[in-house]
Amino acid sequence: MIKIKIEKGFFGNDIKIMELSDFRTDDQVEYDNTSGLGGAPKYLSEYNLVVERVNRKRVRVICKAFPGEHWDILPEFLKIKNYYQKKERKGRKKVEKIQISLEKAICILTNGKEQTKLMLSEYPKKEDQILLLEMQGALKLGIEALQKQIAFKPELYGDGCDKYGNDIIDCWCCPRCQMGYEIECDDCKYCPNCGQKIDRSEIEQC
Repeated sequence: MIKIKIEKGFFGNDIKIMELSDFRTDDQVEYDNTSGLGGAPKYLSEYNLVVERVNRKRVRVICKAFPGEHWDILPEFLKIKNYYQKKERKGRKKVEKIQISLEKAICILTNGKEQTKLMLSEYPKKEDQILLLEMQGALKLGIEALQKQIAFKPELYGDGCDKYGNDIIDCWCCPRCQMGYEIECDDCKYCPNCGQKIDRSEIEQC
């Protein structure tokens, strides 16, 4: 069995390339011959192929359109149809829903935003530049929206004193937009002005 290969995707995330252990007899597969190194004719990329067997280093496929013929293809040039759909199959684990933290999601979007900046110099055509700038703007909005879902503690302050001269804390200030609110009147969990989530743990102690 060959080793698993990993490539970097557009947003900096890892993309798994197919390996021998992914294939089973009778799998329906597609042939990707964009590089011309797969070990089979280019025209096979236009046909539906079926796995006949898995060899030591290659996957043997057949095609109904060419009876009696077979081709031994490197696994990284094949793609199993519906591989990522949730379905039970003997010998293959189901793909489970992946949950990530807000911080991880922000990191992924930030990597994507940086990728678009680099690609601006690689694609000088006007239509490509417009598309990349639109993607950059969309990713920026996504980052800001996720950042607002992370609760931050507000700044507490007051504008008066009690009879003993101690400051009366009766207001809080949004950590993002600096908008001020009265503690007794505003019990919101999100800033009404910008939508930032507020950690109210200290407010509720006042």
